[in-house]
Amino acid sequence: MKKERYIVEIEMPDGDAASSTYIHDVIQSDCDIEDEDRWKVSVKEYWKPSKEQMDALDSTLQYSQVSHNSFEYLNSLYNDLKQL
Repeated sequence: MKKERYIVEIEMPDGDAASSTYIHDVIQSDCDIEDEDRWKVSVKEYWKPSKEQMDALDSTLQYSQVSHNSFEYLNSLYNDLKQL
């Protein structure tokens, strides 16, 4: 059996919440309509960096002596992580 990976974003109104188990069950039930257990669905929780991790990266950017290119890459990473 081949394995495909997809990134699925689910946008919910403020105040709504759905666990990974619920999302898994919804997707799995849709996949089982034609043939039960033909597709195996796996849902992983979304990772987000902690405040401490972001503070450590920010401190590194402010106080370390890195090349201009490295600084730009690290700064871009920091900004991408902030948006998570």
